[in-house]
Amino acid sequence: MGRPIPIPPSAAAAPPRRVVAVSLAVAATLPGDALLYAVLPVMYADLGLELWMVGVLLSANRIVRLVTNPLAGAYAARVGIHRPFVAAVFATSAVTAAYAAAPSFVAWVALRFVWGALWSFLRLGGFLAALAAGSMGRGYALGFYNGVANLGTLTAMATGGLLTDTIGLDATLLVFAALALPAGFAMLREGKGEEDRPVEEADAADDLAPRPLERWGVYSAALVTGMAGSPLVLATLGLLLVERFGHEISFAGFVLGAATLNGAFLGLRFAMQPFWAPLAGHWSDRFGRLRFGAGMGVLTAGAMVAVTAAEGLVWTLVTAFFVFIGGAALRVSSDALAGDAAPPAARARFMGWYANAGDLGSALAPALAYPLAERLGIETVYCLSAAFLTVAGAGTLWVLRRARADSR
Repeated sequence: MGRPIPIPPSAAAAPPRRVVAVSLAVAATLPGDALLYAVLPVMYADLGLELWMVGVLLSANRIVRLVTNPLAGAYAARVGIHRPFVAAVFATSAVTAAYAAAPSFVAWVALRFVWGALWSFLRLGGFLAALAAGSMGRGYALGFYNGVANLGTLTAMATGGLLTDTIGLDATLLVFAALALPAGFAMLREGKGEEDRPVEEADAADDLAPRPLERWGVYSAALVTGMAGSPLVLATLGLLLVERFGHEISFAGFVLGAATLNGAFLGLRFAMQPFWAPLAGHWSDRFGRLRFGAGMGVLTAGAMVAVTAAEGLVWTLVTAFFVFIGGAALRVSSDALAGDAAPPAARARFMGWYANAGDLGSALAPALAYPLAERLGIETVYCLSAAFLTVAGAGTLWVLRRARADSR
């Protein structure tokens, strides 16, 4: 007889205390960063920026993480994650406030680099807290972390555009900067958890040696999900709305600014995260990472094409929302795959490199999308993204299945 199939914990189960605390702290740091995605594509000219600069600014924080992610993983492997995590929470408040005083494009880029370095430690803290939940509840714990952390992005998307249109960008940034301070003080009182234990470098190196095919398959999954689908639409939806409907958009009897509508709709995308991401993680625990991820990849690619064919504002938003549904599930499934593959003695370093692969994809997305949109149109870019997700996703799925077959 084969081994009995373990039953994953209910999606209604309470996550560990550490997961809750870290998730809420990360949520408090995100509004200042997320605000830029809502307003820069719409009001870049008012800030003295050109369109290509928007792509650079939305990519700079990810590009720097190609260096800082492995450094954060190596640091956590040696001395722990709690202290740098708490310091990063406080520092994000200062960076968000500094956005309001940035005198030039170069200063904006420098601040985006700093934010990216801080996020390396914040995200790693979230990963390690969730992975400590154990393999059977890993998808659910990661889904809970992703969902709750995105409440910070929801705050920016739901209110940031309206606040910016009402009180101005600088004042809105200062309001969001203040949100991270209480979270920092709360984490100071939070005790260290399992993920704070240092890892010996020799043990980590030994544990990274096995299963190279699986490791590269997981990295490929992070790259593909970071580059195509939901991250691309998140960074460019404001541009699509302006191109199709203009800066003033009539909706439900009201005339809304494009920044307000874009921010509110993206806020809806993040509003579903606390409910959808844990459920998606639970389903990935129950039905299998590869099977569930493949289905969500098909949904995402199909919805990307549907966005380009949609007529009218309502159908544009509906099809974009399905891109976000599929993309959120792909993210959770990919994170859980990485957690399954990460050697326990080298978890921090492995997840640092996994984060690097995802950041490379998400850095390339806006950096390529905006120049291509100027030449080919944003709808063509969406079709190209769907094609890439389909082809590269199929290749990644084949690699991961082959790796699992070889390990049996």
